[in-house]
Amino acid sequence: MRIQLFLIILLVAYTVPASDLTDVEFSTTLIDSGTVYLSCNIAISRVSSITVTRTTDTDAGGYPIADPAATGTTLSLLPESPGKLTATDIIDPEIPIYYYIIKEIVREDGSTYRTPSEQWIAVATPWCFSHGNVDGVPVSDRRYDTASHVNIHCTLRDFQTLVEWVNYRSTLIEHIKITTGLSPFFDSSSIGRITFSDSLIFPDYTVYNVFFESFEGYLCTGNLYKPHTGSPPYPAILCPHGHWKKGRFEHSGTVSVPNRCISLARMGCYVFSYDMVGYRDSYQLAHWFDGYEKLGVVMNDTLAMWGISSMGLMLLNGIRAVDFVLTLPDVDTTRIGMTGASGGGIATFFNTALDNRIGYPVPVNMTSTTHQGGCICCNAPALRYWTNNVEITACAAPRPLHLISASGDWTTATPKVEFPALQAIYDLYSRKNEVSNTHITANHNYNRESRESAYRFFGNRFFNLPDTMHYTEENFNTEYIDHLLVFKTYPHPEYAKPASELIGDLIAMRRNSFERFLPSDEETTAAFRNRYSGFLRHILSLDNLLPASLDTTVTGFHHLDSSYVIHLSLSNNHTGSAIPVTMHVPDSIDPVNDSVNIAFWVHDEGRSSLYSPEDNRYATLTSLVDNGCIVVSMDPFNTGEHIRILKNRRNLSFADYLQGIKENDTVPALALRSESAVLEAQSGVTESEMELDTSKVSGNFFISYNKTDCLLRIEDIYHVITFLQKSMAIKQLTCVGLGDAGLWCTIALTQTQRVNNAVLDLNGFNSNATKDYTERLFIPHLRAVGGFAGAAGFVNADKVLLFNSGDDSSNAATTKTIYRALSGSKFFFRTQWTLTSDDITTMIEEDDGFSRLTDKYRNWHAPPVESVEKDDGIDYFRICRNSDKKIVANYSISVSGATGSISIYNLSGMLLRKDRITSPKGRWVGHLNVAAAGIYCIRLQWGEASMSRKVTIIDK
Repeated sequence: MRIQLFLIILLVAYTVPASDLTDVEFSTTLIDSGTVYLSCNIAISRVSSITVTRTTDTDAGGYPIADPAATGTTLSLLPESPGKLTATDIIDPEIPIYYYIIKEIVREDGSTYRTPSEQWIAVATPWCFSHGNVDGVPVSDRRYDTASHVNIHCTLRDFQTLVEWVNYRSTLIEHIKITTGLSPFFDSSSIGRITFSDSLIFPDYTVYNVFFESFEGYLCTGNLYKPHTGSPPYPAILCPHGHWKKGRFEHSGTVSVPNRCISLARMGCYVFSYDMVGYRDSYQLAHWFDGYEKLGVVMNDTLAMWGISSMGLMLLNGIRAVDFVLTLPDVDTTRIGMTGASGGGIATFFNTALDNRIGYPVPVNMTSTTHQGGCICCNAPALRYWTNNVEITACAAPRPLHLISASGDWTTATPKVEFPALQAIYDLYSRKNEVSNTHITANHNYNRESRESAYRFFGNRFFNLPDTMHYTEENFNTEYIDHLLVFKTYPHPEYAKPASELIGDLIAMRRNSFERFLPSDEETTAAFRNRYSGFLRHILSLDNLLPASLDTTVTGFHHLDSSYVIHLSLSNNHTGSAIPVTMHVPDSIDPVNDSVNIAFWVHDEGRSSLYSPEDNRYATLTSLVDNGCIVVSMDPFNTGEHIRILKNRRNLSFADYLQGIKENDTVPALALRSESAVLEAQSGVTESEMELDTSKVSGNFFISYNKTDCLLRIEDIYHVITFLQKSMAIKQLTCVGLGDAGLWCTIALTQTQRVNNAVLDLNGFNSNATKDYTERLFIPHLRAVGGFAGAAGFVNADKVLLFNSGDDSSNAATTKTIYRALSGSKFFFRTQWTLTSDDITTMIEEDDGFSRLTDKYRNWHAPPVESVEKDDGIDYFRICRNSDKKIVANYSISVSGATGSISIYNLSGMLLRKDRITSPKGRWVGHLNVAAAGIYCIRLQWGEASMSRKVTIIDK
């Protein structure tokens, strides 16, 4: 009764959708280790028997093979009561998994009822519980079916109150800053050197060629138009140009950047027209320096993990452009406008969202619910998981905003869709009249009609001129274009750095900034927390900035000798996820009223690992359950039960993905979903596909819109922990992450509510190795927050055990420094160590298990000396002090004619130093600065031989 009530509470805590009834509903009970009891409730009338085939064989997709010849075993279920058939079967408990597949259902009149071919049930031995879905319903996870992209239709949120919108806006702006790489690295920086290289004087305006440093060694280039009419202080307008072939010099019937600048200057405004990254005079970095332009779809995953992007530099240049115009003594700081079309429109509303100094934005032909920007400079990694251009444009509120749209591009529905949505946001401020829209009949453009609409807006807002005022453009004389090039005659400055050096500087900026802010006392801890507390939240977006909403479906239920096994599917309607979960609940506890101990087991092989005889894991499970602990396991995304589904659906090509994008439709996610989007795309693209019209399909940018497999696994773990914490009264919750799942659990635990113990296998992961990230922990921006070693310091647990790391001692020290500063709790780090099942049991079952376990390994001794034939070894290990009064260990080693290595460890097993030995003369001498007196281990290795010695260093 208690367990039934517990199930009801689970279902009440998480709304359960009504299950579809099937004609045959199976259930099983394990009577003892060798007998299984099968029963079925059946809605088909007058049934006399059901014949099932028992098998252990599966096909390539993981489905049972229904061929009786596979096992030669069949079983008939016979009537027990009306509507119920039963049978028992003797099974071999040593066989991991049995499957029963319906062969036929026979009615009383002899007719046969045909059933779906995939109606099967996995039962019997303890290992079978890894498959969980014993009712035969396969995992239905929408994340395999669809992926977001630039042309997918966005559903707009409905904000009911100003407080609701303001809070969301604040979160959104922080998200933009972090995912474009601006925060926290450029939060307090300022404009560098400014140079006016040349000028052209006309009757009613002057044009200056200008460049300045956005950051050290990187130049923003452009032209400043100064008015001759009016009187200071003058308003200033920024004019980013967009993706036109000639950039800021584009001059055609579709768009004329020079005409726009000249007309605004003639009105009495300063105008700064600047290059996008990689256009015209801005040639230090290519526009696609962070991607692969020929593919038109893929971002550079190495730079993505450092948060370095073309979009980030584009927005930084926009911020610096405001800094620049505000250095001009006759500019009115309260009248700063910005306008651009296409990519210039993206720059306009993004920079307006980030910079409150821009008070009068006019974005043209880019605020859309059906297209978000088809270039890499519009799509930073992790930026668009949960937002869109309409929301970002709305961040201008309540500042005056003029929206220009066109009938022949993705803004065709603006008057009926996007404009009313923006009005609704402005109406929350009681400023509905501050947002306006001009819709013209034309294709994608910033043509004369569109420009004149912008002139009227600026004329009205800056000079109080009527909206009906007409401005006549003076056509630009193209013979002056060469004179507007910044570096036509003026030399490129020596301090301007090449691309490789700039990218190196951006990486170093992130690495050094993080290390510089590591906490050391109460004051620096507060500064560190303020600087980085939101960073992980935004790059992970585990709750998509919405409350976690999970539905719970019970998919299976077994009663064993002294426990229950419950199979659940946790689903999220917002993300489409379906997470298989198994719970082993002891009979000895009351899960409704008791405060319970929970062991949450996560493995990179999924739930099946818990039932494996390897390393006595099943004995660990039974020991924990016998001692009153609930054991919970799961299959994170693309592991365990997910794999069975995925194997049957790996038939989607890269071309399918691109075709879906071109048709503005939902597209399959499998084509690009992998640990490394770059490697997957390169391996999946044929030569003919690379010749596709990239102007139509370049808007993939998968990792801007979609989470990587690794991130989805982390999200699943986060949701299961949240589910446990919300639905049960927990006395102690221990998270055990093994294999690569230890990495996923570590990151997930930075965002969950506090757990008691975290036992986390790092599986040899090296925080300094790029390949480890791209192949095993592909999380955009992670390396900008100290990589895995830095993120691990944010784990929210009372006691943390990290083991089996491939990192050196400096990374371990970084993790420990952050964790102890933020948590002040117990932390233990081991480099090379295999956690045993007994260790896990000790930690979970005993009140002081964590302390006992860590003490056991804190008193670690050197590896045993292995026998070697020759008399080589450590001659002496002598202690002295150097000139700085620091302890120094000098050692002399005989390794006659050998080539090998020497390693020195402290008692926590951290590698302090490793040197290569080449000693043809039979003697090798070295020294080591030792932080403190204590016990150390020196280990020699050459060829297959090795020896170790424990050494006590006394501070004399």
